[in-house]
Amino acid sequence: MQAHFQNIQPYLLEALQKAERKISVAVAWFTDFQIFSLLTEKAEKGVEIMIFLVDDHINKSINGLPFALLQNKGVKIFWTNPQERLMHHKFCVIDGKILCFGSYNWTNKAHFENVENMVITEDTALITSFEVEFKRLFQLYNLQTAFITKEIALEQNVVWLKILIKILEEQNIVLTTEINHWEMVIHQFNWFF
Repeated sequence: MQAHFQNIQPYLLEALQKAERKISVAVAWFTDFQIFSLLTEKAEKGVEIMIFLVDDHINKSINGLPFALLQNKGVKIFWTNPQERLMHHKFCVIDGKILCFGSYNWTNKAHFENVENMVITEDTALITSFEVEFKRLFQLYNLQTAFITKEIALEQNVVWLKILIKILEEQNIVLTTEINHWEMVIHQFNWFF
């Protein structure tokens, strides 16, 4: 476990760089182009990325980040309504193995001006707690139907493939029986002639 209080962005970028499968992000505000660029690269390499952000003028300013670009690369962005309940988290879970959390928003102001903190840890109990909290956000903001991960789709595909394999095995038995029948007919025919 490491706590960082100065020059935090490079430590966050280093942690995100390790992602191979999945990045789950809940951060109130996101304006840092370097982090954005790294997430874009990770999405292009097939890393599943889900991000919760506050739906407000900071994240959606005319000079803000082009979040549609991330979405076009398969990143799922969930906008939370600050009028309903302010999503004020600042954490991410990387591959279920690394947790980054603290006061640090992913903003230029946090990087260049603010006094911030971030803890980076591989503590499994903490990681599990934050993964549970990430899933709870879907319920808090009524986004359950939008929460369809690659794992769920994969599980559905595996079930479908098992059914197809069973059907093919049955068809193979029928065809093998039919082939055996015709081989016997041909053998008998050849025996008579």
